Parts: sequence; structure tokens; C-alpha cells
Amino acid sequence: MQKRNSMIIRLIDVVMILLLGFINISDIIHKNDIKLPSMNRSSRRSQTKETLKLRVHIVPSDTVIKELKDERSNLLRGQQFCYYLIEQGGEATRIRFLDKLEEQLYKAYLSDDSLLVIIAPDSNSIIQATISLIDICRKYNIRRMFDYK
Repeated sequence: MQKRNSMIIRLIDVVMILLLGFINISDIIHKNDIKLPSMNRSSRRSQTKETLKLRVHIVPSDTVIKELKDERSNLLRGQQFCYYLIEQGGEATRIRFLDKLEEQLYKAYLSDDSLLVIIAPDSNSIIQATISLIDICRKYNIRRMFDYK
């Protein structure tokens, strides 16, 4: 009985030494710290002027495939398409290509640096369309938030 207990204690010692070794060599540092905005900065911005808000809907579209079929029939097989619907103050603009979307957002950002883009992806839209919009906002340091329905 005593031999069995001493063997278990040795196994526990070996497991603890291995565990401490793995903890020692592992990287525990958090590399992705999220910087939250402070209340002072946002309250100062709201006191100075009204924030320009653009709502960008990402909508899947079968009609886009039909429109592009004549232009690039070989490239369209197996791909999904969507378009961006930009709403600003009651007006809506439909944009199909990313370079046009980037141009539109950059013009809006130049006119008002407190631009806020509200990203509203449809549940059936492709994820890459949302990621591409986020990349454009990051490129020009445009503030953004999400509106999921």
C-alpha cells in the first residue's frame, strides 16, 4: 500500500513540474489591448458640433449578378455579390464596387472629420463585404459602429 502511495506522489510531482515548465515558457502577455474612448473626449466632441452619420447597409443582391453577367461572365460562376446602400439625411446612394465606396467615404470624411459610419450588414450578406468596409474605415481613421438587426 505504501509503495502505491509513493508512486502516486512521484507522478503528481512530475505532472506539477511539467505544468510549471509549460507555464514558464508560455506567453501570457495580452497583445491585443482594446482602447476604449474616454468620456471627456466624446463629451467635448459632442459639445462642439454635430457628428455626421452615414448608415451603410450591406445588401446581398442577385440583380448585381445579372447586371454584371455581360461584362465578366467567366468570373461570376460560384461568387456571391452584394451592394452598399449609403443613407445620409434621407438620401440613399447605391454603390456596387469598393473603390467607389472608398471614394464616397473619403469625400464625406474630408467634409467632416467627425464622420461616424454605421455599418448595418444584412444577415444574408457575405462577410468579406463587411470586412472590406471596416478596412476602408481603418485606412482613413473613420469612426465606425455596428447596427445588427
